Amino acid sequence: MNERIKELAIKAGYQKDSFGVGHWDMPEFKEFVRLFKEALMQELAGEYVGDPIIDAEPDIEDRCYLRGNNGGITDAIIIVQNFGEVIDEREN
Repeated sequence: MNERIKELAIKAGYQKDSFGVGHWDMPEFKEFVRLFKEALMQELAGEYVGDPIIDAEPDIEDRCYLRGNNGGITDAIIIVQNFGEVIDEREN
């Protein structure tokens, strides 16, 4: 977990226990974060429009819009997938 996820956990009310261990260090919380990110990615993927549907669209502007929309969905999936992960060592 990165600091951003810990900040959000604290904002949501998670606190350190009597041993000084935050709930975000518990396996259950880490599994929750994994499942939550997976659910978000599935929701986003459901918005993706397949190439056959785009290719069948007669209006070129609509085809361009749908392709651009798919690009945005792909970007969003990557952001959710990598949220809380160190991607670049320069971030440390």
